[in-house]
Amino acid sequence: MSESEPVLVAFLLSDSAIVEANTNKLSLIGCFSQFNLPVFPSTVASFYATIMLTNLGGATGLAFSLQIAEPKTGHILCATSGKMERSGTGFDQDQYLEIPFSIPPVTFHQPGKYEIKLLLNGEEFTKRPITVNLLPKTK
Repeated sequence: MSESEPVLVAFLLSDSAIVEANTNKLSLIGCFSQFNLPVFPSTVASFYATIMLTNLGGATGLAFSLQIAEPKTGHILCATSGKMERSGTGFDQDQYLEIPFSIPPVTFHQPGKYEIKLLLNGEEFTKRPITVNLLPKTK
């Protein structure tokens, strides 16, 4: 890891994430902060959780894991992981890493607040809430 702590710049959820061919720009399509579901249990389609980190100077390898958990019980509903490596002197201190994670379909059994945890090199780095709502019935 780097000599100083990494800094989280963004932690966004979206329906899709596209890296543009010629520019390598990341486009997030359909950003959201909650799920609104008609019944429970309900399974949501796959989506993306994108993080942006900086202050990684000197780090040559990073292992990431994202977990969606019920905060009251800690039960993990879904997890995904990945690694990034940089040879030589490692990542630049002022470099920004944009990392989209594909989250597989997740089944929510009840409405409420859930947590998406980001583990960095095996340790919890940060988390963000996601609210799962029951849609009101229409007449």
